[in-house]
Amino acid sequence: DDDGDGIQGSSVPLLRSAGQRRLEPNTLGVVRCPDANLKDPSKAVVRAVHFHPGSDPDSPLLLTAGLDKTLRFFQVGEEGSKKIHGIH
Repeated sequence: DDDGDGIQGSSVPLLRSAGQRRLEPNTLGVVRCPDANLKDPSKAVVRAVHFHPGSDPDSPLLLTAGLDKTLRFFQVGEEGSKKIHGIH
């Protein structure tokens, strides 16, 4: 879009209007969960993490990939996470 009408050509804030000082109530909920890979941590640096887009929002599926050449799948929960599968 080279005509300046797209998002890249705009200086309008995307998250709030100029007069608004904070997000509306109930817009964002954050819950601190224990580390997802606590039950089976990587033996090396974790290079990538990705949530499966089709997983249950209340118990999402997380993929981790590390330099130990292992993919690990975890079911993430507020109380703790469960390792589902690992591939080396």
